[in-house]
Amino acid sequence: MTTVAVVGASGYVGGELLRLLYRHPKVRVTAVTSE
Repeated sequence: MTTVAVVGASGYVGGELLRLLYRHPKVRVTAVTSE
């Protein structure tokens, strides 16, 4: 399992990235910031 934190997740691209990461079976999103 890969642990991921996303920095700069605002807007369309950030939303799409989060959607893909949340659905990935080997990724765990631990933190999200938008600025």
